[in-house]
Amino acid sequence: DIMEALVKCQGGGQSNEYVVEHAFYCSGYMSGCPGKVTLQFISEKRKIGKAVAQKASAESDMAHELINFSIFKTLAEPEIRELLSFFKTKKFRRNEIILRKGDRGEKLYIIMAGSVEIIGDYGVSISVLGKGEVFGEMSLLTGSPVSAKVRTVEDTTVMYMYGNYFRMMLNRFSPLQMYF
Repeated sequence: DIMEALVKCQGGGQSNEYVVEHAFYCSGYMSGCPGKVTLQFISEKRKIGKAVAQKASAESDMAHELINFSIFKTLAEPEIRELLSFFKTKKFRRNEIILRKGDRGEKLYIIMAGSVEIIGDYGVSISVLGKGEVFGEMSLLTGSPVSAKVRTVEDTTVMYMYGNYFRMMLNRFSPLQMYF
């Protein structure tokens, strides 16, 4: 319900209106909640400070770079920018372990710079992944623990998204369902 309301508010915000509100009542036999949720979309057409404008420019640059990644090839730049809001960035040093076999899979990772090695049983190298490649998705999709160790080969920067956002984005963007 909230995602639907957000989409409606953003769609309404593309007109000349500066503020669009959407309310829905969350009461019902399943929720047991007697309340009302009101979401407000404030258009970017309002005056924004220099720092906010720079952040928007950086996000646009990042979205433009991500268009070249296979996971995002079928998405438009505005959709990628929307997805970016759910990602965080983290840097790992050489030989750091990002995931261990048996860990609970909680995040989807995308390599922004550097590379990682997927290590199977008995320390056997399965694969080396580089810029633009994805890992951590299998345990999110299946609910099973992580099946291999993931270690950085060099200093590496990744973007990551928590599993609950990953599932929400899969439902929102059917091209991502097809990709995975």
